[in-house]
Amino acid sequence: MCTEFYTDKKAMTLVESRPICVDVWGEHGGAKVGFTGTGLSIGDELAKVKKLYGDRFQSDPHSVTVQWKDETTLSIDFSNDGHVTHMQLFASQE
Repeated sequence: MCTEFYTDKKAMTLVESRPICVDVWGEHGGAKVGFTGTGLSIGDELAKVKKLYGDRFQSDPHSVTVQWKDETTLSIDFSNDGHVTHMQLFASQE
């Protein structure tokens, strides 16, 4: 999980943001963690990404990036055999 910090100069305190990103890594599916709200999980294949998110993403041989109108971004990385090994959800800053 990622957050950002800034210093409140009046109060002289460090202020932490709400979570802005979540990273999940792994090689095998079936865990109770490591899945998106639509059901994509570690170990899934590109076909499931297309089923859940359509073809509206940028891709290269080993990754896919899905972005929503509010700029929330889901990055998905694949192993050499085509299975999801990493997902990062980066929340919009709006």
